[in-house]
Amino acid sequence: MLIENPKVLKKVLQEFSERKETSDLFEPIAQRYSEKEYKQFQDPFHDPYYSFNKAETQKFSEFWYNRVELLSELDKFLQKNPELQKEWKRTAWISAISSGVIAYRPPLLERAFREFPMESAKSALNLFVAAYKSQNRQSIDIIVKNLKDADSFPLDQLHETNIQHILKYPDLVEKLLQTGWDPNHILKRKEWIYKLGNQEITVKEETSL
Repeated sequence: MLIENPKVLKKVLQEFSERKETSDLFEPIAQRYSEKEYKQFQDPFHDPYYSFNKAETQKFSEFWYNRVELLSELDKFLQKNPELQKEWKRTAWISAISSGVIAYRPPLLERAFREFPMESAKSALNLFVAAYKSQNRQSIDIIVKNLKDADSFPLDQLHETNIQHILKYPDLVEKLLQTGWDPNHILKRKEWIYKLGNQEITVKEETSL
């Protein structure tokens, strides 16, 4: 894969930069930053014993930190070819924003909010999840600073684990309360309605919050 060999990728782009088909290389690379790829990649945070395996957790964070670096590397490399640079951002950058993995590098997250405000705002929850996993307080502060409303953190759809993580950051909670969160709804249990023939059964979801 070209994404695993940045030097080869740069060489290919340098040799064939004038060809229209060159930008076709970006789409499969962008998929390597996708939410699907992020979830499929072995994630020690999904292991209930991850806290006892700091090496795996560190390895996971370093992997994404290094992969996200390529976004900036190629952006600089393509400065002399604005069309290719634009296509690189449209594909790989947007994919890394949508999945949240760009939060592994705070300076790039800052740029994402500046250059792609709509996409970044829409992906705020995924950005927070990645920032939390990388234990990157700087990225979380950037998310809080740029948060305009709570729509991307819908309380009625958030998993309890995500809410627990959010509650660890008072500044984020305060911003969410200021922009739309209902404080009375944070601890509200979800209700699920099941139909059994003509009968409806209501079940309340337990919460440890």
